[in-house]
Amino acid sequence: MILAVASAKAAVTLLVIAIKPLRNVMYACYGMLVFIGLWTVASVFTLAFQCSPTRWALGPSENDTCINQYAMQIAIRTMDIASDVGIVLLPALMMRTVLVSRDKRWMVIMLFGLRLA
Repeated sequence: MILAVASAKAAVTLLVIAIKPLRNVMYACYGMLVFIGLWTVASVFTLAFQCSPTRWALGPSENDTCINQYAMQIAIRTMDIASDVGIVLLPALMMRTVLVSRDKRWMVIMLFGLRLA
């Protein structure tokens, strides 16, 4: 699931890059791609290695060495939501400099904002 969500986030960020925004927004998009990549790698490794290798081979024991599941999910989901907010802010920054009517500007921002729902 993490890989699918990360791919969707990267696709939306690459869509913003394809529009060729100003340099500052372009750097923010590249930064967002790096953040998404780091979040993906960290999340996949955390989920893959949440228990010690002895549990993999022998099953549960009295010395259960798995990490706190609740804390793990809070950390992964917090970074997930933070990246979604960042992806919504990228088009908002980009639309500040575009010469379109206020209604069209808000329409574009709201359409990207639907991602949060």
